[in-house]
Amino acid sequence: MIKTFTFLFGLLGCISTYAQSDNLAKPKFGLGLGFTHEKVLMMDLHYQRNKSMFRAGYAFQFNGQKGKFVSEQKANYGRTIIGSGKRYMLFTAGYDYWFTDQFSLGVEGVIGSDVYYTNYSDNRFNGGGYYMNGSSEFAAGGGGKVHYRPQGGLFFGLGYNTLTGAGLSINFSI
Repeated sequence: MIKTFTFLFGLLGCISTYAQSDNLAKPKFGLGLGFTHEKVLMMDLHYQRNKSMFRAGYAFQFNGQKGKFVSEQKANYGRTIIGSGKRYMLFTAGYDYWFTDQFSLGVEGVIGSDVYYTNYSDNRFNGGGYYMNGSSEFAAGGGGKVHYRPQGGLFFGLGYNTLTGAGLSINFSI
């Protein structure tokens, strides 16, 4: 997974060097990656035209799940429970307005589910176990975000959301 994110950041970094700065009239597409203090990984795609930017994405919370996800517990799998918890799987949508070439202010909404999971001990799996999902509940929330673009196609975000908490993002536009 870390190799995938390293590849994405490298690829998008190379692409963003070709992006033109100080041209809000030109339509731009991009990708954003972020992380929050609630251990939520955020990924989004955005489209910017003039001073308006629209975002759509996905957020996944890493909250103590052990090893590999298993959908069906086989007879030879370990059955000793070593923990349980709750995590989010969310879809996001947002709108940002660029007041200048460098600063934007935005709002976002999220919908998805709280998924309850159980960790089981089994040394055949990486991390010493596996986890299974249990019940889930509907979850919805909202928040705001501020972006800063130092130059070109690279910009940074700082935001807060009622479900995902406070977070940082790095975004690329072409």
